[in-house]
Amino acid sequence: QRVAGVPAALARAARTEAERQLADWRGWADELVLSVATFDGDVAQRPSPVLAGFAPQEAGAAEPRRDWLAALAASRRVQPVPADALPALAPGVRIRGGTTTIGLQAACPFRAAFESRLSVKALETPGGGVGARLRGDLAHQALARLWQALGTSARLLALDEAGRERCVDEALAAAVAELAARLPKGRLLRLERDWLRAALLRLVEVERARLPFTVEAIEADRSVEFDGHALKVKIDRLDRLADGATVLIDYKSGRRRPHAWDAERLTDVQLPLYAIHLDEAPAAVVTAHLAHGRQTYAGVAIATGLLPDVGPPGPAAADGAAAYAQLLALWRTRIAALATEFIGGRASVDPTPDACTYCPHALACRVARDPADRVVEADDGEGGDGV
Repeated sequence: QRVAGVPAALARAARTEAERQLADWRGWADELVLSVATFDGDVAQRPSPVLAGFAPQEAGAAEPRRDWLAALAASRRVQPVPADALPALAPGVRIRGGTTTIGLQAACPFRAAFESRLSVKALETPGGGVGARLRGDLAHQALARLWQALGTSARLLALDEAGRERCVDEALAAAVAELAARLPKGRLLRLERDWLRAALLRLVEVERARLPFTVEAIEADRSVEFDGHALKVKIDRLDRLADGATVLIDYKSGRRRPHAWDAERLTDVQLPLYAIHLDEAPAAVVTAHLAHGRQTYAGVAIATGLLPDVGPPGPAAADGAAAYAQLLALWRTRIAALATEFIGGRASVDPTPDACTYCPHALACRVARDPADRVVEADDGEGGDGV
């Protein structure tokens, strides 16, 4: 470390850096006041030798306290804003962060403002294996290549087992080539390819059990607007059924979680937001899961039978079409309200019961008693449909 010049490796270098910082502070401020702790626990402390040029002053003997905030505000160098709000978005400014921003507004307005308005992001935590974001990107690329090649359920059904494996292998090879600069090499890449290959083949078997369909859109970029503010989204896939109805599909490579699409605070907004902004309302809105276990769909449909394991919302005895229409109307109302909140600058610390568990900003909002209790969830690369 000393040979490499690591600053903390030599006392002389550490002092030089401290003196440089102190000189910067003196140059930036008309008045600089430094405080020194008298004790660290039971151990008496002395001022650093770096402070030798400063006039000491006993605690409690300082000049009368000045109201620095009032003085700064009076200087008109700052514009005071409420503690729980930011200025409203200027007309025409794009909403950054895609659907994630709207979901964060529901989970905690402070986090939405912190990340999307102030561009504060947590550092990614290194881990073993392929990261969740890269895994999601690879899966999305492979599925896009696969359905660009197939196009219809009829072509899928015409393939025998060897043909399906060949199509999956070709799609996976193209995806790996596309992301080669970001992917690991050697055994780690082989393990990831093997996992994803098995997951794609299982999902293909589920697709074979569906009603006839044509893939109409793949990785489609769209722009939606809220009160003149554009928000960019990317739709993984849109299928057209034989009767003309559409099915909206989003891929998930992370662990499966239940949808909370009727929650009072709608945090799971990605597919609902897509659904209400399509040119025509889809007949089904589903996620296709690739995680370990049985590959299947999860979501809602206007009627049973459109996709395996998917039906209308609510009790089985209810009018499925009416319940489905009510859910779409609920999405429109709640998503519009969230967008209005974000555009208006609402940034209060108001988390849902589980929002703090996966938030990395505990030191900023201070809502948790112990920031160490929080668990920062890795981004799996899904839902990041805008920047």
